[in-house]
Amino acid sequence: MDKDTLKRLVNILIEAKILISWFDIIQFAKDVFKITPTEYQEEFMRDFTKMNEDKQFYYKKHLVSGGRGAGKSLIASIVALWSVTILPFILGKEYRVILMGGSERQARKVYSYIVRAINGNPILESLVVEGPYREKTKFVRGELLVLPASEKAARHEHIDMLFIDEAAMVPEPVMKAALPIIGESTHPKLVLTSTPGPNPTLTFNDMLMNPESWGIEKVYYFDVERAPWKDKEELEVFKKKYHEDEYQREFKGQLVVRTKNAFDYSKWAKYGMEDISYSSLLPTYAGIDWGFSQESPTALTIAQVKNDTFYIITAHYIPGTDENYILNRIMATLNRYNVKEIYADASHPAQNNRLLQEGYKVIPIQAKNKKASMIYRLKNYLEGGKIRFPINLKNMLYEFSTYHWEITKDGRLIPRSKKDHIIDSIAILLEGYANRETNRRIAIFLTY
Repeated sequence: MDKDTLKRLVNILIEAKILISWFDIIQFAKDVFKITPTEYQEEFMRDFTKMNEDKQFYYKKHLVSGGRGAGKSLIASIVALWSVTILPFILGKEYRVILMGGSERQARKVYSYIVRAINGNPILESLVVEGPYREKTKFVRGELLVLPASEKAARHEHIDMLFIDEAAMVPEPVMKAALPIIGESTHPKLVLTSTPGPNPTLTFNDMLMNPESWGIEKVYYFDVERAPWKDKEELEVFKKKYHEDEYQREFKGQLVVRTKNAFDYSKWAKYGMEDISYSSLLPTYAGIDWGFSQESPTALTIAQVKNDTFYIITAHYIPGTDENYILNRIMATLNRYNVKEIYADASHPAQNNRLLQEGYKVIPIQAKNKKASMIYRLKNYLEGGKIRFPINLKNMLYEFSTYHWEITKDGRLIPRSKKDHIIDSIAILLEGYANRETNRRIAIFLTY
């Protein structure tokens, strides 16, 4: 055996020994990505690779909730690359992975970590058959696809592992389309990582609150305060500047659902419905909260009443500053649903008079000194199931989820939410309807 042949053989043996050492994903992370995982990262990676005697994964679904900068995207790149390069040797079969992000940019960010790791390691480069390309890299016994978060992309051919980074940003229809695509794999894996969104109705947030119902065996929390690379003094600044709930969500990965001085999500969310159809046989009412700027748009709510329950048909913003445009949009909606009465914010008499002149029955609602009673009525109706709503009204659901308030010493209610326009339009509608019912009962009483 000549020296060159012997040298090649030694190199092959060294590479084989290295590949075998990479069966341990922690060693893979250290050698390929040049990192020493934190305790919480190592826990996740150990669980990710844990198998039984039949080489079946112990955990098939993983949920990672973490603060910004806690290392979620890096861990995503590590386990995704390990799954298409090393895992096939362990399983003795090809393994295919789809990588998505809450946005295509997010998916590209994770993929850039992977490409950098491949280009910096000759052994991994030798395993590449095709690529790395923008959408796909094919390895000796694995394949990695990078797809945008869209329904069309999600309905891809079935694969072995689906990895979605920043999953809280993925629209619900995309999630519904993507989650089933690992269903035919003999070794399925689902990994979702994200910082929780502010809206508890998001699919990722629902998974955090109800992991068992989604078949998720374990939830991992990547806390930025435990990340050694984070400047602790800088974190203290954010802790002082951010609202406590916001800090818990953005930096510690905790989903905070307020129940004090807020609408209790655990009670109202169950009254969401897939579809609420308009009926010409039921009375229809409207609530209007006027606004004439991008930051404070007009909000219009249309609801029908049946057995003292309000079925919201639509609740949406009408943005812009053009009064004629806003009024025309409102009138088109009122005509479409044959609205019987309109309850509108009394602080804009000119706009209310315009609707009156057009022949609509408009009842101004003075809300200035009634804020507390109006919001508490809405809270009682919402949490008691007397308000039913379509779950596709995302702006309304966002307001329901984030609306909170403070009560002053003199009993006034002060909203502390950035957006409350639809909330106000619904509260105005309920106030107007309550006054209407009171007046109706008084009229009946006086006839006797």
